[in-house]
Amino acid sequence: MVGADPIIAVDLDDGKLEFARRFGATATVNASKEDAVKAIRAITGRAGMFDSFRRPMSGVDFAFDCIGLKTTMEQIHRAVRGGSLGLLGGGTAVVVGIPQTKVELNALDIVVNEKKFIGSNGGSCHPDRDFPIFLEWHKSGKLDLNALVTQRFTLDQINDAVAALESGSIQGRAILEF
Repeated sequence: MVGADPIIAVDLDDGKLEFARRFGATATVNASKEDAVKAIRAITGRAGMFDSFRRPMSGVDFAFDCIGLKTTMEQIHRAVRGGSLGLLGGGTAVVVGIPQTKVELNALDIVVNEKKFIGSNGGSCHPDRDFPIFLEWHKSGKLDLNALVTQRFTLDQINDAVAALESGSIQGRAILEF
């Protein structure tokens, strides 16, 4: 809806990847079956373009980690494209999930390819600006918020909700009702 293409979802669960397709993913990668970074680079190759290391250019403009694990944070940085000095800046890796560990990044790759590694607290949403847009998308049928919510829990089921969240069994979003 905002012109992003391709939109590549990466997960370990085929059901969650299919769910992502329902909400706009144009390609999916099951990281339990293949190397996610290699798959992303294969999808995003740019013929005739090279990064500052003179490697064929591939990778995404933006990669988002919603988990916050060392592996996923390092993967998103490797998955963003490198830049080309004077022609194109590098991609941006965005950590949305709360980091659970320290992360190791290639500082030379960051500087030479002008890549960025940034944080985003809660998606950096600005309710005054963003909620009216989301509501309009919902009213027009472009954003099915009802389908996004896949589970509901009562306050008495809080332990079940936490267990479901920790196990990764919630496909979309869960609502705690009280």
